Amino acid sequence: MAGMNLLVLIILGTILGYLLILMGPFFGALIAFGIVVGCLFRGLILLNEINNKLSKSSRKTDNVYALLKFSKEAKKDTDIDTQIDTKDNGSMTYEK
Repeated sequence: MAGMNLLVLIILGTILGYLLILMGPFFGALIAFGIVVGCLFRGLILLNEINNKLSKSSRKTDNVYALLKFSKEAKKDTDIDTQIDTKDNGSMTYEK
């Protein structure tokens, strides 16, 4: 399907180029310049939209990672591991 769209765009581009040549150098160049600049502006707008969507999604993942990190730290603070210290004749030590 993408190949068919490419073929249609090539044919339309060829027809447009032929029409621009028939219009004369001034009007043909003016219309061609407008087409090129319009495509460049549309590309910039699409890049800006993509950047905005990516930055929003990265903020969401940053929040998730921060929450996971906080929950792991909170779990470490609440868990108390008891270990037997053999140096002090079997007394218990508590580590966080």
